[in-house]
Amino acid sequence: MLFQVNIIMPQGAKNSFLNIVKTRNIDKVYEDIEEIISRIDIKHASATMYRDKTYVFDKLESSIGANALNIFLKDVFRSALLTVGQIKLTHTQEHTFGHQRIELFNQLLQRANALPQEKFAQRIEIKRAVALMRLRTHDGSMNVSVGTPRFRHTNSIGEKWMELEGVIAEAEKYYGESARICADLRSVLPMTINSTKRMTMEDDIESGENGSDESSDMKRQKT
Repeated sequence: MLFQVNIIMPQGAKNSFLNIVKTRNIDKVYEDIEEIISRIDIKHASATMYRDKTYVFDKLESSIGANALNIFLKDVFRSALLTVGQIKLTHTQEHTFGHQRIELFNQLLQRANALPQEKFAQRIEIKRAVALMRLRTHDGSMNVSVGTPRFRHTNSIGEKWMELEGVIAEAEKYYGESARICADLRSVLPMTINSTKRMTMEDDIESGENGSDESSDMKRQKT
């Protein structure tokens, strides 16, 4: 199942942060943000039961890996802080982070495509992670300068949705259209795309039923 993640800042902390942004040199504020972001490491995460942590990390390593998740988490947290402070990245910073994301996604996709056929589940999981991460991050077509959370991704360019639809098609091929993973992924699509897909599926089913009727009639006529 797909869960939405919200980053919440207490009002007092938000007011304090905004005051710092207004009174300090913006470059120093940005340096402080990057210093905080640099501390993020999923390996520092804990769980009530150690076996739960071990299980989660084993699943993570079989998917995108801790390093990829760390890069993505830093991007999301940086986005949240810069958005609250209304701080825009410079073109150089934007290019640096953009290049980092593209390189990360390409490496993950290459890893997924190199997996043997019998590991199709792992390949789909990696591609799903990449498609969803890409939706949650910035592209040049959007009127924002930082990574974007899921609830803003409806403005994303078509290629991002096409990538997700490709993952859905691959998942449907191996798991079937009624599988939970396919339903979860379809729920991420914008309503217009999702509705179109549902209508197409219904049309295919209907035409398939008609086709079978015609085939039966022809068989009866021959007999």
